[in-house]
Amino acid sequence: MAIYLHEKYAKEVEQKFTLDSVIAGKCSNKYTFEGVKTVNIPTIVAQDLTDYTRSGMQRYGEPKEVQDTMQSMTMEYDKGFSLTVDKGNNSEQNAIKNAGRVLKVQMEEKVIPLNDKLALFKWTQFAGKVAGVAAALTKDTVLAEIRKCRKYFVDHKIKMKEGTIYLGVPSSVYTVMLELTEFIEADKLGEELLSNGVVGKIYNMLVTEMPEDYFTDGVQFLAWKSDAVLNPKKIWDTKIHMDPPGLSGHLLEGRFIFDGFVIGEKSDAVYACVLNSKKLTCSITTSTGAITSSGSSLIMYTTDGTDPRYSKSAKVYSAALGEIKSGTVRAVGFSNLESGKFTSDVAEASA
Repeated sequence: MAIYLHEKYAKEVEQKFTLDSVIAGKCSNKYTFEGVKTVNIPTIVAQDLTDYTRSGMQRYGEPKEVQDTMQSMTMEYDKGFSLTVDKGNNSEQNAIKNAGRVLKVQMEEKVIPLNDKLALFKWTQFAGKVAGVAAALTKDTVLAEIRKCRKYFVDHKIKMKEGTIYLGVPSSVYTVMLELTEFIEADKLGEELLSNGVVGKIYNMLVTEMPEDYFTDGVQFLAWKSDAVLNPKKIWDTKIHMDPPGLSGHLLEGRFIFDGFVIGEKSDAVYACVLNSKKLTCSITTSTGAITSSGSSLIMYTTDGTDPRYSKSAKVYSAALGEIKSGTVRAVGFSNLESGKFTSDVAEASA
């Protein structure tokens, strides 16, 4: 783009309308990636109960070693920018390119929105439940889908305590929700919730309206419990260099390593509602071990019965595994951001 050196400039500079982060304060910060790129989270596997017998040496049942699973989370996104503000250009533009002002614009218009969009994408792709609907939600269908979400949470023992579950909705869905009598608008909820970007409440879920392009096309809503998702930032760094070698003026640099994760053991507390037409399918043929997921960019599978969405033992599928003669194979199809599809249900095949 050009640098315009006109005869006269207004002292005020215009900036696009921006939002604060729409997910800040709505996710867990339990795990730190300081000094590392990957964090492994172990989970203990509970054992089924057996009948107690009143005789013999193993009245409580045969002792079994406690098992565990492992989820490995590796940060993917590493972004940066480098900008210069030439001292001569700045002086001839009434100094409108103050370095601090430029940095603020860059953060608010580029960095924060990208962080939110990519985290929401990851939360949607790794949601414990990705539910499909036939068509975009309307005032006649939106309530039924929210009720299904609520039922899913209750059935999976997710406490519906007020103020702990967020319902992120694109602006189009929020528009139809406004017509629901069950929806309580934010002006009746108190200043504490308003300050957190919440626009209302339904079934004890706090509703946050988000720009349409913050979600992958086809997302109708995303509901999550705050301690089930992560938006870690390993490096979130900006610098302003004054008169660095080779430049009369300022050099502005920024680097941001961040990502979005769903904690596998708590994944049932993340529920995505998406269009059926954009949801992947996945199947396993027991006789050959072939795994099929048309349109996916990646297929992951496990042979130890663990969930391939979260298990460290998950492998990338490349060729048929051969006849499944023992154990359980589980597989799932993923899409990348560019493909605009949503994760399949987990397919399963046993001998």
